[in-house]
Amino acid sequence: MEKILVVDDEPSLRDVLSIMLKRTGYEVTSVADGEEAVELLQKEIFDLVITDLRMPKVGGMEVLKAVKSASPETVVLVITAFASADSAVEAMKQGAYDYLTKPFQVDEVQLIIRNALEKRRLTTENILLKREMASQSSFAQLVGQSRSEEHTSELQSHSFISYAVFCLKKK
Repeated sequence: MEKILVVDDEPSLRDVLSIMLKRTGYEVTSVADGEEAVELLQKEIFDLVITDLRMPKVGGMEVLKAVKSASPETVVLVITAFASADSAVEAMKQGAYDYLTKPFQVDEVQLIIRNALEKRRLTTENILLKREMASQSSFAQLVGQSRSEEHTSELQSHSFISYAVFCLKKK
């Protein structure tokens, strides 16, 4: 079950998101501010973090940086009622997966979350496969062939050639 952290100082939105995500089957933790989120991110890793941009004390950009510092593969969705092109660009530069303005449609958020988590799964799978391939190729180089194996292989080649010549002469 994927773990999602919801960070928003607005209780009603935090509750709506939490309920919707739990009903969809996610494990949800919600906190009321960025300061709580940053502390929690030092103890726990989440698959997805949804954070409000403007919050007292510690804002969404700081939460985004803390997430990427603690767990670069965690997907971050930034939401805000005070959208600007500058803040959207900055969030994306810092590694946000998407940037949504409030109010938003629940269906839209569900689709974005589903796509974001799928991207995370594929990225994780890709990394694991690359590691596995690298370890297998380095293992193959370690195994190599002994001198006796090389000699046996050479004898087999000569035997095959001798047999082929014998068959041709027989015809």
